[in-house]
Amino acid sequence: MTGTTLSLSEQGLEMAQNALVETGWTQAILASKTFTDSETNSTVPISTKTVQNFLSRKDMSIKVFHAICDTLKIDWEVASGRKSVTESSQTAASESGTASNTNSNDSTVTQNIGPNNSGNVVAIINGNVTFGGNS
Repeated sequence: MTGTTLSLSEQGLEMAQNALVETGWTQAILASKTFTDSETNSTVPISTKTVQNFLSRKDMSIKVFHAICDTLKIDWEVASGRKSVTESSQTAASESGTASNTNSNDSTVTQNIGPNNSGNVVAIINGNVTFGGNS
């Protein structure tokens, strides 16, 4: 990966596949819903082949990578491996506030962090990060 391209990490591929399942979209539908700005400042949908390259973890331009992640509502930094889910959760916590709930014997600790940058609800339960649907 060079400074001008990005590709999906293992975790990013899982995130993208989960997002496709949740939306019920095919690769063609994702392509038709993902737009980038061309050099003429008009919006242009990406090709199905570009989506296939994305899901095959091939390097692609940062602009296209961001556009696909935005369409799928996944954090591009986590999807590319530049940031961990924990770092993403901490960012979300600082942006939306953190609430903790501990029972009397400390066996279960749930930390509801709230929506992350892509609009997904994030929670940490016993140290495990979980993502819910859009809030």
